[in-house]
This record gives sequence, structure tokens and C-alpha cells, in this order.
Amino acid sequence: MSTIPPLRIAVVGPGAVGSFLAAHLAAVGGDVVACGRRPFDRYEIESATLPVTGPARVLTDPGDAAGGGPVDLVLVCVKVTQTAAIGPWLDRLCGPETLTVCVQNGIESAATVSRLAPAGRILPSVVYCGVQLVAPGHVRHTTSARLVVPAGADGDRVAAEFSGSVVAVEPTADFRTEMWRKLGVNVAVNGITALTNRTTVVFGRPEVARLARDLLRECWQIAALDGAALDQAQADATAANLSARPIGTGTSMLYDRRAGAPTEHDAIYGAVVRAAERLDTDAPLARAMDALVGAGDPD
Repeated sequence: MSTIPPLRIAVVGPGAVGSFLAAHLAAVGGDVVACGRRPFDRYEIESATLPVTGPARVLTDPGDAAGGGPVDLVLVCVKVTQTAAIGPWLDRLCGPETLTVCVQNGIESAATVSRLAPAGRILPSVVYCGVQLVAPGHVRHTTSARLVVPAGADGDRVAAEFSGSVVAVEPTADFRTEMWRKLGVNVAVNGITALTNRTTVVFGRPEVARLARDLLRECWQIAALDGAALDQAQADATAANLSARPIGTGTSMLYDRRAGAPTEHDAIYGAVVRAAERLDTDAPLARAMDALVGAGDPD
């Protein structure tokens, strides 16, 4: 009786999210290799609910990936600011049958990755995973472990590969709405935490909560013009929940700012501004946040 071998999976960018996903895929028997800049030999996921430890297989030179030929599934988990640098990895990992999943912030990453990996198919995703990188392979997890993907054969393929793991993969027929939903939350939360150097406890301040609400309203107003099923009532309800977030929960943009790393301000706020221009409207709050957060990035 023959058995079907597991898909060969490459996780490009084993940072916080990438290491979390790679560790849990490996824990259920996935054939997983992490592709990044820094070597490590073990995953350690600290979590009150989803801990896992285990050996890691890591490549740090794209040339070392060439011998095995194209893989079946690539998870692009680098920060959006680092996407241009992963071309050499994608050249070696992607073939005509490879499915490349963009596990990144924003609503534009699939278009960027498709230019770097013209072979195979590109699948966008929305990721919900509250994690912080402590050291290579060592991640502190706080909330969620969920990917939302477009419904269809490719989305089902990803869901099947994660079945048995702690990561929930949810195909949806209305991916546009889910994409804008997550972007709106990032718009409301990330820049404020980065600018104030505070965790989500800052949303307990009424004036800060109002600003977050107004950012979310503006974003989802543009989303509605773009065909997303989001409205102002949903924005108000979502914003009202911000102050109920666990005290001490950080954001990726806050962690980037504290580390002195470039933020994803353009992928988040810049994307809203570009969508507004495309739809012949304006996004003054997003434009202001884009300028302010970007001004704090390293030169």
C-alpha cells in the first residue's frame, strides 16, 4: 500500500510569524525548511495555549536550495519592507507547480511577489497571529493562529496542509472584505502604538480610542468603495473593542520601532492612500499617519 509523501514546504522569512507557522507544520510531520538570514537549529514557541518545540531545518544561502528543485508550497513571511530581497530564494524554490502564499501585511503583497515569482501560482492571505520574535527560532505567542485565504482549489490545498496543526486556515468566498477588514485593524492600531511607544493599553485613553475609531472609519469607507462589505457601524463596533485588548499586547509596528527597524507604514497606510487615489477620494488620516510613522524610520 503506497503512501503520498507530504508536500515540500519552504518558509521564506522565519521571523515571528514564519517561525510560528514552520514550527507547527514541522510538529505534525511536515517536510519544512526555513529560509532566512540567520541560522538556528531549533524552534521554541512560547505560548500559554499553543506551545511547541522541536528541531528546525534552516537554509541561509539561496544557492543551497537549488539542489532540491522547486518545492510544492512556499510561505512568504518576510516583512513587506524585505520582499524585494527574497527574489533569489523564489528563483530557486518556485516552479510551475509551486503554490506561493503571501503571509504578509497589507493588500498589495501578492502583486509584488508575483513579479518576483512568475512561475507557479500566487495566493494572498490574511494572517492573524500575535507573536514576537525573541531570538532566531524562538517566538513568544500571545493571540490567534489563523490564516484566511480565497476559496478555491489553492485555498483548499493550503487548508489541507495545515490540517492537524493548531493553525486554522479558513477559505472565504469574499476575500476582498477579509483583506480590508484586517488592513483596517492594522490602520487603527499599529501606527498609534509605534508613535506612542506603548502597547494596546494605550487604547484605554478615550482620545486615543477616538483617533483609532476615526482611522478605522476612514479605511473602511474606502474599502466599501472598493467593494468590501464593511460599513461605519462595523467600524464603530470594532473600535469599541480595542480598549478590551489584553494589557501588554504589542503590534508588529511597535516591535519594529523598538528594534530600530523599518516599519511597514507604506504597506498599511500607504496602501490606503493609494486605494483612495485610485477610487477618486481622499484619506487624510491615513496620509498623516503614513508621514508620521515613516518619519521615525531609520534613514
